[in-house]
Amino acid sequence: PTGTKGFLDRRELIAVNIGGAGSIEAGGQSFDLRARDMLYLGMGSSDVAFASADKDDPAKFYLLSAPAHQAHPSRLIRLDDAKRLDLGSKEA
Repeated sequence: PTGTKGFLDRRELIAVNIGGAGSIEAGGQSFDLRARDMLYLGMGSSDVAFASADKDDPAKFYLLSAPAHQAHPSRLIRLDDAKRLDLGSKEA
């Protein structure tokens, strides 16, 4: 329980797709996510729904959420567009 009517009334969320193709609808917008794509949903996003494109290879969404103090627009982040940072070494 967040003490608010909607989960994202005072929170923000990132959904990472760790499965097959899927989609997320939020606030009247629809976003198609491939494997390892991410979607940021800002504070105030409403009517969030998750779906899989293929029942035999379902999307699996890993969700991360934190309190928010300012609203930011939703943003789809494709794996190809992510800024990769490799830390450490294979030997460690």
